[in-house]
Amino acid sequence: EKKINIKDNNIIFIHIRRGDYLYWPSKEFPGALDINWYKKSINLMEKKFSNPIFILMGDDQQYLYDCFEESDSFFISKNSAEIDLSIMSFCCGGILSASSFAWWGAFYAKSNNNGHFIAPNYWLGHRKKQWFPENFNTSWISYIE
Repeated sequence: EKKINIKDNNIIFIHIRRGDYLYWPSKEFPGALDINWYKKSINLMEKKFSNPIFILMGDDQQYLYDCFEESDSFFISKNSAEIDLSIMSFCCGGILSASSFAWWGAFYAKSNNNGHFIAPNYWLGHRKKQWFPENFNTSWISYIE
């Protein structure tokens, strides 16, 4: 079992939500983000933090294993949602799906560490390029296309 020292490492969570987001808020414009958006966000975090360690979590663990390979800098969480939320709170940054769960994880982490967080521009409306929910923009999150 791998252990990570949160005091000696720049730990970034990556939250990937799929499940109902594969067809919600609509089948035409689903809320699930393309894997390339996450990879772009990872590259941005790698430029911002020296030697970051990423902890991937989400509601489709098989998808995480299909898209990422565990290594010294990539870990896939096998924990419950409650434990994942706790882990998020200790991170110095996060890559958020457009999910309230990820938002709260970032909020708690920000409270503890004042970190750096990336989320999709327009939140759930990223495919339409319209904010959904309307005006959801949070000032301490960096929104990217």
